[in-house]
Amino acid sequence: MVIGVVVTVVMVGLLAGAAGLVVSAVRRRGSHDRMDPRSVRRFFQYLILFALVIVTCLGASELIARLLGSRPAAWEDGAFLLAQAWAFVLVGAPATGLLLWWTLTSHRRDPAERHSAWTVVYLTLMALVTATVTAVSLQGVIQALVADVELDADAAASLIVWGTAWAAHWWWARTSLAEGTDSFHILGGSVVGLVLMASGGVYLLGTSLEVLLLRPLVIGEPRSVLGEAAATFVAGVALWVWYWVAHGLRRHRDTIWLAAVLLVGVAGALVMALVSGTLLGWTLLVWLVGDPGGAAAAQHFASAPTQLSALLIGLVLWWYHRSVLGQLPGRPEVRRVYEYLVAGLGLAATAAGVGTVIVALIEAVTPGIDIGMSTLNTLLAAITLLVVGVPVWWLHWRLAQRALRESPRDETTSPSRRVFLAIVLGVSAIAAIVSLITVVFTLLQDAIDTQFGPATLRSLRYGLGVLVAAAAVALYHGLLVRAERSTAAGDEVGDLVPVPRSVVFIGGDAPDARRVLSEAGCPVEVWESSDAVQWEPGTLLAALQGHVGRDVVVVGFDDGTPRVMAVERDASSRGR
Repeated sequence: MVIGVVVTVVMVGLLAGAAGLVVSAVRRRGSHDRMDPRSVRRFFQYLILFALVIVTCLGASELIARLLGSRPAAWEDGAFLLAQAWAFVLVGAPATGLLLWWTLTSHRRDPAERHSAWTVVYLTLMALVTATVTAVSLQGVIQALVADVELDADAAASLIVWGTAWAAHWWWARTSLAEGTDSFHILGGSVVGLVLMASGGVYLLGTSLEVLLLRPLVIGEPRSVLGEAAATFVAGVALWVWYWVAHGLRRHRDTIWLAAVLLVGVAGALVMALVSGTLLGWTLLVWLVGDPGGAAAAQHFASAPTQLSALLIGLVLWWYHRSVLGQLPGRPEVRRVYEYLVAGLGLAATAAGVGTVIVALIEAVTPGIDIGMSTLNTLLAAITLLVVGVPVWWLHWRLAQRALRESPRDETTSPSRRVFLAIVLGVSAIAAIVSLITVVFTLLQDAIDTQFGPATLRSLRYGLGVLVAAAAVALYHGLLVRAERSTAAGDEVGDLVPVPRSVVFIGGDAPDARRVLSEAGCPVEVWESSDAVQWEPGTLLAALQGHVGRDVVVVGFDDGTPRVMAVERDASSRGR
């Protein structure tokens, strides 16, 4: 198993490095610059160092665990593990030392080596790997202390070895990486600590509620289960405090920092709260007005403590990161990413709710036996999805649409909006096509078997539900895309200016207006002349109003004013 882990790490590193070399070579070739041959040497240098450090740590952990009293399990080959550990240490430790000495010497001799991209990649990955293993090992040691059981020798040995490796690479990264290049290291560790802390917090709070309210359903000794949960939470807190509170919180708010806070801290926490809140709300509705299936309260609410814990912790983390973020000046792209991401999640929940309503309505009017979930419970699930999804989608989508009205050019040309609309249209189109094929197949099958009837409609309920929801989503966003392509930003005030089907400039030009028209999907031709004039973009765009969807020619006269004339072009010449 250990050899498999090492081989996997080496193969992943080789693939990632090869991809990086190819991309770097293509970029340099495109910029007419020669690729630095030292990049290949650095890639293999740090890949070998990465593998040697892991091998040495694995072997040293096994040997120290034996000294602390660890014994192989009955199904393990003790001689094999011991020989493997000694081989890893006797070969890996000297090789690691020599390669590390040569690397540090080259760093002192040549600053380009110290600031190379592969140095940053190695230190970032190794610091995160060692920090993660250290936190997991700390969790094992704390669990033994809290549960008052025998010390976990394997966890203690891993904590010593991997903790030392992490401390060494932390110092190396802090002293070698320049400001800005260490962002992935600091913020990556913050994210790992946040995820571990959040999962441990949900585990600890949920287990505590289960012990207090549903103790007969708790699997295992409560003290041991609580000890494991508390250990996970404490290890995550330690890692998060070190990386985020001590080093990441007050860093410069660059794109990476904003992405970590917005996408992981705010959006991630909000998603956790929404999902858990939806499940908890549905469980409560089923118990109050639905069909619990004769289950006792303890069995019905068995998952409620975990769901409630995830809801509370998700809300707390969302509030904290929103407070840390404060008000973003302007409208950076990362804010758009957050708004469209959360709006997309709300849209998915809303679409699922609409589809589930269709399913429940068909179940209610067609004969059949409910398998798994009753019709009433299905309807309650739809209501829960809509109650959660609609407000989330509407609040964030309204922000995006308001920004579109205030600054149409910036919003319609932003990569976030374009990617969002493309993904929504693509996913909804695929879902609609697949569901339509399923519906048609079922109809034809029942027609061929002469079994067409009310039962056929019931068997179509899921396909029809997906088809209706996907078609509605695709229709709305398709009309939106069409409207945005037929309009463009006009003046600095941000009004939307309708654009023609095609435009030909004769005797003049306006590069800014031409760019606006092209971005709006309107083809533009320029017929140059020796006495061509430069038109004012705002005046030109204003003159194009009233010619939506028509082919026009813009002619310049001596006074410099553009004159717009609608023309008729034959179908074969359009779009040339």
